Amino acid sequence: MRGEIATAWAALLGSPGGPARVARGAAAGAFAAMIPVFGAHLLLAVACAVPLRGTKAAAVAMCLLLGNPATHAVILPLSYTIGSRVLPTPPAPREDWLPAWVSDALPIAEETLAGGVLLGLAAGPLAFLLVRAALRGAGRDGP
Repeated sequence: MRGEIATAWAALLGSPGGPARVARGAAAGAFAAMIPVFGAHLLLAVACAVPLRGTKAAAVAMCLLLGNPATHAVILPLSYTIGSRVLPTPPAPREDWLPAWVSDALPIAEETLAGGVLLGLAAGPLAFLLVRAALRGAGRDGP
């Protein structure tokens, strides 16, 4: 099985776009991991990898690496803090058609989502640069 994985990895790196394609997939996964859409992280990672022409496998792997319950204990409070500082204070009136608990939680969810997007916009390019550098450092990147 180890030989099959090594062969698949070599084929992935040898494909058109090779390491840069893997790095774009990792960037998509890092972005998706920061967005608070529990249960849909992997779908979001794949959806982001497609227009970036990144590998879906790298997107899913990076998303799983960064977007797990242990890391979300840090990511979610950080997302909320960033979002609450970026977004203006929400108006006080409540939506009458929503249950009270939803209406109360909505501003928190909006702030967390905004902060998550900003974190993702920082994490994606960082992941791209780190993965691309790691693959180049391993001597697997072309000119």
